[in-house]
Amino acid sequence: MELTITPELESIIQREVESGRYETPQQVFENAVYKLKQDDDDKLGMTLAEFQALLDEGWEAAERGDLVTPEEARAHLAKVRSELDRG
Repeated sequence: MELTITPELESIIQREVESGRYETPQQVFENAVYKLKQDDDDKLGMTLAEFQALLDEGWEAAERGDLVTPEEARAHLAKVRSELDRG
């Protein structure tokens, strides 16, 4: 895989290497990608694989006809929000 980066990003990467924090530009890039993935996982509260598994589970339930009404869904979401607000 080849990537083209902006001069600004190249400068940032070079400064990180020159600081001694990283030995190579590759390490800077890898760290950035891992942090991006971690941020995404943190936002979801789960990994993308876990989120996909929940989506699959919901889809399978819908295909079986195991559905809830919009009112039931809203009530459940209100309960979850309330519990999250309480910590």
